[in-house]
Amino acid sequence: MENQNYSVAVIGLGSMGMGAAVSCINAGLTTYGIDLNPVALEKLKAAGAKAVAANGYDFAHELDAVVILVVNAAQANAVLFGENGIAKKLKAGTAVMVSSTMAAQDAQIISQKLTELGLIMLDAPVSGGAAKALKGEMTVMASGSKQAFELLQPVLDATAAKVYNIGEEIGLGATVKIVHQLLAGVHIAAGAEAMALASKAGIPLDVMYDVVTNAAGNSWMFENRMKHVVEGDYTPLSMVDIFVKDLGLVNDTAKSLHFPLHLASTAYSMFTEASNAGYGKEDDSAVIKIFSGVNLPKKRSVAMLGVIADDFTGASDIASFLVENGLSTVQMNGVPTQSLNSKVDAIVISLKSRSNPVNEAIEQSLRAYQWLKENGCTQFYFKYCSTFDSTAKGNIGPVTDALLDELNEDFTVITPALPVNGRTIFNGYLFVGDVLLSESGMKNHPITPMVDANLMRLMDAQAKGKTGLVAYADVIKGASRVQECFAELKAQGYRYAVVDAVDNSQLEVLAEAVADFKLVTGGSGLGAYMAARLSGGKKGANAFTPTKGKTVVLSGSCSVMTNKQVEKYKEKAPHFQLDVEQAIHNENYIEQLYQWVIANLDSEFAPMVYATVPPDALKAIQHQFGVDQASHAIENTFAKLAAKLKQYGVTNFITAGGETSSIVVQELGFTGFHIGKQIAPGVPWLKAVEEDIFLALKSGNFGKEDFFEYAQGMFL
Repeated sequence: MENQNYSVAVIGLGSMGMGAAVSCINAGLTTYGIDLNPVALEKLKAAGAKAVAANGYDFAHELDAVVILVVNAAQANAVLFGENGIAKKLKAGTAVMVSSTMAAQDAQIISQKLTELGLIMLDAPVSGGAAKALKGEMTVMASGSKQAFELLQPVLDATAAKVYNIGEEIGLGATVKIVHQLLAGVHIAAGAEAMALASKAGIPLDVMYDVVTNAAGNSWMFENRMKHVVEGDYTPLSMVDIFVKDLGLVNDTAKSLHFPLHLASTAYSMFTEASNAGYGKEDDSAVIKIFSGVNLPKKRSVAMLGVIADDFTGASDIASFLVENGLSTVQMNGVPTQSLNSKVDAIVISLKSRSNPVNEAIEQSLRAYQWLKENGCTQFYFKYCSTFDSTAKGNIGPVTDALLDELNEDFTVITPALPVNGRTIFNGYLFVGDVLLSESGMKNHPITPMVDANLMRLMDAQAKGKTGLVAYADVIKGASRVQECFAELKAQGYRYAVVDAVDNSQLEVLAEAVADFKLVTGGSGLGAYMAARLSGGKKGANAFTPTKGKTVVLSGSCSVMTNKQVEKYKEKAPHFQLDVEQAIHNENYIEQLYQWVIANLDSEFAPMVYATVPPDALKAIQHQFGVDQASHAIENTFAKLAAKLKQYGVTNFITAGGETSSIVVQELGFTGFHIGKQIAPGVPWLKAVEEDIFLALKSGNFGKEDFFEYAQGMFL
């Protein structure tokens, strides 16, 4: 049976049920969802479910299978046989996969009732947690007839990495899950006891956790659950009361067999004590709270610093500097729809507002600010390019205006300086290397030529407030003098201050001067020194190194440096220049590029597909096809090519150009990145939060001429 012709309903859309249902959708099964929670139903509908409902009466007759993922046997009986139970509405021969944790006897009773209705049950408890459920990688411990396994094979393929056939007798699967829960509960209880002892002895719990997770005493449960204790976050992923139930089943099973359980009985008592103390609805790691006289970490705000970046490469640029200067950082692609549960010091939201119409740029930026605020951020940073370019009319001023208004603030700084990459400010003029911005390669930029280097004039043309200057002579006198200059400018009616910075020492002074600002704006240079202050001078926040794998280089930037990098790389690596006319008119062109890349993946250096050309050639292309059509064709080709290559098994993507990076990330569908080691200042390796896919997103003029080769030399 083809997957799209196979219909399955998942009943119980908690963390495991939601993950299982989404995995069924991702596998192409026609998927329905049943739950009493309207929010869960709406979430699954948005993920692609055919229909959702509080009961399945309207679609029960269409189902080939039902998966039960409710809490216990009582709930399983209710959803199957209760007043609104679905069992009586199912057609004969429908397979029912009962995955709730329950006693073997309860599983057998449910099976008997289903059999009387002509339905076929698989006793199939699951394990693995919400993350593995969402990836379709659960472990299933199942018992039932050969027919039951065969009927449910599409569901098992979609939701499980491992399926254990325990035998044909209903109840064997339930018993295996109960034995598994004995170990899980004992491990959590033992981990809690160990951490409580460490706390009582005065050992910092983050140190204790780090030691254990790198030593022989570690277990999966310790590493997963005691992390919650270290973070002081008892948001329930699995509640204390779940283990009161499960360890109760463990003890009941042992009692029926006249078998003593010394450790499990103690663990059961610990979880019961925690529940009676009021912690039943908290995460099961809250069992540690039964120990008196211990100091446990308190939950803090998710992040100290919230960054709104106007493009993808700019986001990874500043994220890398934050990590390098001691802030654990996560980069989110677009405004997230859910809260962030992990503990980080900084959150960077990457937008596509740099090139969007101004109203869209403002709307995106304000939504990003609101999400960051809701997730605990108290200081905000609007990050734009160190060459201060956006659209022809400029989005930087209007977005900064809108953010200031939203924060009810009346003053902030404008500082795109990044001395490490040659961007400096003197007398309010922006320099690239030793020349004014207006005399650099940016003056011939094909989309946003920068013909004025005076930041005050540029900002005044975009924003609704006046822009003043804090000159170099004042900055070198220290943070107190800079703050005096701010006060003087505000008294004169200025809304913005351009601050000179010819080297990093001025940025360090400025970071101190704006420490209490709610909104700061600039390039990555100032952000780096703000991070250093927030981290107390700590360096390097656990930046990873990418793993060697199938790699491709995609270059869409036409900047001066990227042209040099492409020419340098062409000397060593297989390369294919993207033909814009073919990209527009040839429907098979992406497939041709795909086949060429695949044929060259085993080369010493990764194959490169590039649209990079010198400025004159780019102008000719834009004149021939139109700016919008040419840009769309190039971006669409890179996006679709990247998606096909990921599906083939390419794990490492090196991209050049802000728009190229943006469209590739959007097409690949990643919600965020962990930040790795820097390839060049402002260009880190990134790892997708969803899977082990690594990306390097390079802004046009960043990196040395050997950038593409050097990036690959970092692979483990």
